[in-house]
Amino acid sequence: MSHQVICRPGSFWFADGFDESAKTFIIDHPWPSASNHCYFESVRWADLLRENGFNAEIKLGWYGSIFHAWVMVDEEIFDPTFSQFEETPSSTKYKTECAVDSWEDLVGLAFSLAPAFLYFPESIGAAVRFSWPARALGRS
Repeated sequence: MSHQVICRPGSFWFADGFDESAKTFIIDHPWPSASNHCYFESVRWADLLRENGFNAEIKLGWYGSIFHAWVMVDEEIFDPTFSQFEETPSSTKYKTECAVDSWEDLVGLAFSLAPAFLYFPESIGAAVRFSWPARALGRS
């Protein structure tokens, strides 16, 4: 059975408890050329939200095992590109820490992060944490 990823640029997901005024602002200000590039869209939205008085920051991490970027507004998740996943998002799957088991995992992590920082060096506040060895985060 084949799964097809549904990519609808401009489709948003808000965590339960997300600020209603921020949600209304986002819905009322769609980008004319939205993309499914998670980091690019997160930078655009975080900048626009901050410029309009919202406490927004970019988060880099993983959705499940997939490298991903999203926006936090007052500690609640706004994902401007959730439609790239084949499921309804769950707040518990968004992680900003990754444990690596080997040198190959660490090199893979570095290569997965490099494009984001090379293309968008101006995005201050984005941070990723990892631990080595993996057991430092409770994995054995």
